[in-house]
Amino acid sequence: MQIRSGSETKPMKKLIILCLLYLVASPAFTQVSLNVNLLYQWNDTNITINFRDARYSDVWGFVQNGREYAAIGSTYGVHVFDVTNPSTTYQADSVAGAVQGFTVNHRDYKDYDGYLYAVCDEGPSTLQIFDLSFLPDSISKVYDSDSLFFKTHTIFIDTSSARLYACGTNSNALSIYSIANPSSPQLLSHYNGVPYVHDIFVRNDTAYMNCGTGLYVADFQNPSSPIPLNSLTAYADQGYNHSGWLNTAGDVYVFCDETYGKEVKVCDVSILGVQIQSTLSSGVSDSSVAHNAFIKDDFVYIDYYNDGLQIFDISNPLFPVKTGYYDTFLPLQEDDFRGAWGVYPFLPSGTVLLSDRNTGLYVFDVSQAIVGVSEIKNDVKNISIYPNPSIDNISIAFENSEKENFTLSITNIEGQLVKTIENIYSNKIELKRGNLASGVYFVQLQSAKKTLVGKLIIE
Repeated sequence: MQIRSGSETKPMKKLIILCLLYLVASPAFTQVSLNVNLLYQWNDTNITINFRDARYSDVWGFVQNGREYAAIGSTYGVHVFDVTNPSTTYQADSVAGAVQGFTVNHRDYKDYDGYLYAVCDEGPSTLQIFDLSFLPDSISKVYDSDSLFFKTHTIFIDTSSARLYACGTNSNALSIYSIANPSSPQLLSHYNGVPYVHDIFVRNDTAYMNCGTGLYVADFQNPSSPIPLNSLTAYADQGYNHSGWLNTAGDVYVFCDETYGKEVKVCDVSILGVQIQSTLSSGVSDSSVAHNAFIKDDFVYIDYYNDGLQIFDISNPLFPVKTGYYDTFLPLQEDDFRGAWGVYPFLPSGTVLLSDRNTGLYVFDVSQAIVGVSEIKNDVKNISIYPNPSIDNISIAFENSEKENFTLSITNIEGQLVKTIENIYSNKIELKRGNLASGVYFVQLQSAKKTLVGKLIIE
């Protein structure tokens, strides 16, 4: 199997997906799913439809007073649901946004220290902050002002430094605020050293900024004088660099290009720079569009506009494995961004939340999608490559006690096959660098029973 970072193997991948996955239709909601079970759905048709023929936007989850909650945005404002027991989910409260109705398309939410932060990209609007301590009865608005900004596209909170990052505020690419006092944010700095920041992920002051034209990484320990670290502004299968998420270990970053037909990129960020290791897609349509991706443990949860929730095992970032999905938008692909908008997989119970622009809030049980993966992948083992990085001589060792017949394939970061050796029966291969240029390569050994993979760096 050739590893690629572009879209050269889409037809084959779609054939594999069609062959391997079975479809299950839910009689109650006529949705198509695999290993994902619907526990609850909410859709209020009395809410005003906006200019994009949609009612809803982002979803976020949080825990308060020992109970689990979902917050979903609509053209009206924010709706908070108690999802502790999904079968008896109920709307605990709803609060109007500063701007409402036909013009509203984007709302975004994050929580910190018992407070929920709400923004809108249409306006003039405000930053709203809600005290969550009164739940399960209600939420209390404690801040509602445009003094810091009157609109922003998305927000992110770095809990390690108690800072709120607001993307696309008024005329600034990025604005950073202290929320050490959660109900009274204070401006620390504006940042315009990159293009318009559409979305951002920040951990321990290191920010991954999705700027449409590319990905930029910077250290914001000193918010008034951030230090650029690296960037990825030209890559295979490039589209509108929309949003991304970093895994807990900090070595894998996944981002979505919000462009018809572009695949989701799985990146190695453990070394200097950002290296695309593999790509993945829903496999539904050449026009499918991924919107947001979130990593929890070894899985990435992605909301696709027309294809709903898609779940992939990325424990081996070189070979993502699709383990579950649930389609929330059944109409055929339309020339518009309709369907799933946001997903939240971090509730302690494992319940997953999803917002669909047209059909509202979904609460899912994904337990079947995140078990048994070891059985799916028990034939995938790592290759030992030494030295790595290599300069000239390369040794590749692997387990082959049964003396199977392996084929060696080496591909470059662009997915191009650069070397092949067939009929390997030993458990060790000695190679010369030859004409291989400096860079990152992916090594695969394939037999009738096993797929062995590894990464080679040549200096």
